[in-house]
Amino acid sequence: MARSATGSRSILRLQANGRRTWAADRPKEPFDQTLARGHLLRELFATIRAIAKWTALAVIALFIYLSINSLAGKSTEVTGIIGVIASLDRIAPWFVSVCALIWGYGEREVRKRTVESMSAQKKALEGRLDPGVTSSNLLSTGETNPEDERKEG
Repeated sequence: MARSATGSRSILRLQANGRRTWAADRPKEPFDQTLARGHLLRELFATIRAIAKWTALAVIALFIYLSINSLAGKSTEVTGIIGVIASLDRIAPWFVSVCALIWGYGEREVRKRTVESMSAQKKALEGRLDPGVTSSNLLSTGETNPEDERKEG
């Protein structure tokens, strides 16, 4: 830092042409009030959004607290519903198992359809790359050809 000819403190800058200029000696750009207003509005709305978000969360927390407080120490229908759900402990594993079997079967069917829809395109592309390529003799669904399966016995 040094003092320029005008007496203000500034930084000595070296220009591309080799000349030295003081930063304070350069003409200042005019202050753009539009940009300042835009920045001010952006900050204002960001603050309003933050206040709205935290107020909404506080109101939700208050409603939860008031709901729990109004039910405290009272016997309600919820106790009966929880008892029914707890008695389902023998049925739940069977239900999950059946759901998993149905989901697995559905996934298998989707895989077969996908492979079947892509097999014709795959054969065409392989034939274009190497006309002498041989087939693996799989079915269009990707399953083993029944003629190729081992015969037990």
